[in-house]
This record gives sequence, structure tokens and C-alpha cells, in this order.
Amino acid sequence: MILLQRKILEWARLTFGPVATNKNERALRLAEEAVELAQSVGVERWQVLRLVWSVYSSPAGIPEAELGGVAVTVLAAAEVLGLEFTEAATKELARISTKKVTARCKAHQKERRAALLTGDEFPDEKE
Repeated sequence: MILLQRKILEWARLTFGPVATNKNERALRLAEEAVELAQSVGVERWQVLRLVWSVYSSPAGIPEAELGGVAVTVLAAAEVLGLEFTEAATKELARISTKKVTARCKAHQKERRAALLTGDEFPDEKE
């Protein structure tokens, strides 16, 4: 697993540059992917927003313990979804490593980063 995580971080460094090793950036990307997974299985937006408010109403945890919680939760989710975690991660790394997808990832990151830096509490609805 350690080799896979190093390969993934190397891809991120090559694709996004120094921001790839920024702790806040990694945490925001993790949150984004978790929300996308929740959305893909039918979790409603209001449920996610309520969850965010609930989490932020408590003191911040310790990164190592929180990462452990993420790992346990993602592995349980993989099992519930009938997926193998390492296989899914390896397959996704292969997909995002193509030139076409890497270019889209760079553009997407710029858009998301700009949206996060606007200072707006909530972006305009685009539904």
C-alpha cells in the first residue's frame, strides 16, 4: 500500500506542482472525493451540509486519528459497495495518468481552487 500512496503523490506533484503537498489542499481534495462518493450513492446535499455543520461544531481532532477513521470508513464503504480498495485505487491512478485526463484534472483544480478562494460562504446554485 505504501508504494501505491507514493505513486499517487508523485502523480499529484507532477500534475499540480507544489500545491500537491499542501495539507489543506490534500484535505479539501479528500473532502471533495468523499462528497462525490456520497452523491454517487444517493446522499442528498442537505445531508452533507448538515454533517459539515455538525463536524465543525466540535473541536478539531488529531490528524493521525482522523486519517485512521478515514481509512476504516473507506475500507468499510468498499466492502459494502462490493469493491476492492487497492484495485479501485490502482484503476483510478491508471485512468487519471492519461494525458487527456491529467489535462482535465489540472483545469478542474484551477476552477475548484478559484471557487474556494472567492470568500463566498456558498457559491451560486448552478442547477
